[in-house]
Amino acid sequence: MLDTATGQRWLIPYAAINPDGADVDIREKPRQGLGRNEVAIGDRVGFVGRDQQVRKALRTCGRRPALQSADVKQVSVGTQ
Repeated sequence: MLDTATGQRWLIPYAAINPDGADVDIREKPRQGLGRNEVAIGDRVGFVGRDQQVRKALRTCGRRPALQSADVKQVSVGTQ
């Protein structure tokens, strides 16, 4: 590429050229939280309940995701 004002030459990678002016910003999807495969049995987790209270729990069940909390005996966790 040549700067016409100064006559200076620039080496620019082909992938950096955007002649159409397309939106090329990289946007990441916001994380929704942990999935059931990311929490093992015996792991302690913290979460915000439907009543907007912060809770701590322990994953107890293998087949069906379930959490055991101090204030709630056992909570089934819905799949996503």
